[in-house]
Amino acid sequence: MNRKSLRIVLYSMLLAFILFGGYVSAAGNLLVNPSFEEVDEYGEPIGWEMYSASPMLASASITNEVAIDGKSSLLCSINYALAGTKEAVLMQDVPVKKNKVYKIGFKFRKENFKETGPYITINIRDIDGKNIEFAEPLTMVDHNKIDDPNLEWDDMGFRVVLRDRESEVGEGEWVDNWVMIKTNEDTAFIHLAIGIKVKRPNGTGKIYFDNIYIEEVQ
Repeated sequence: MNRKSLRIVLYSMLLAFILFGGYVSAAGNLLVNPSFEEVDEYGEPIGWEMYSASPMLASASITNEVAIDGKSSLLCSINYALAGTKEAVLMQDVPVKKNKVYKIGFKFRKENFKETGPYITINIRDIDGKNIEFAEPLTMVDHNKIDDPNLEWDDMGFRVVLRDRESEVGEGEWVDNWVMIKTNEDTAFIHLAIGIKVKRPNGTGKIYFDNIYIEEVQ
């Protein structure tokens, strides 16, 4: 093969990689604003619904303190250790296909957070936005394995939940976590809620989230 032919082949391969890679990158993640880089005039992340019952006690906000890619991440913090349930979450409804397998993942990092958390729930919903209750088979297909009995995924039939019972996983470092679920014939949306939910906190602390994704894998 002469040099000219080789350049043509290499150029064609590069062009195909760019086009195909760009398509996969753009279309692979179904979430809107998955790394919280886009915010509105009030500093709230575009594409997400933010909820906090008592923002002064437990808050969710977009921060530039730490990030994996880009400049932003989601910060959820317990600001005062008072009695009661403290909750601060972001939510998004993602249109998905029926009878498909989806991988849902994210990275999180704790800073002096000794409470139960992070709080992640995944609900499968129908076209009317109602939760679908699974019997057999259940929703969860697979999940990543972290060697800590205090951090595990739980398939409750009507939702999949990540339960963190005061584990030290993620303290001072970014940790990857993911779960795979299967939709059914009635599925129209995946409802994702991510943040913190703590009952009777003993102290304050922070959790950061970044690089969240929902991808069709099968």
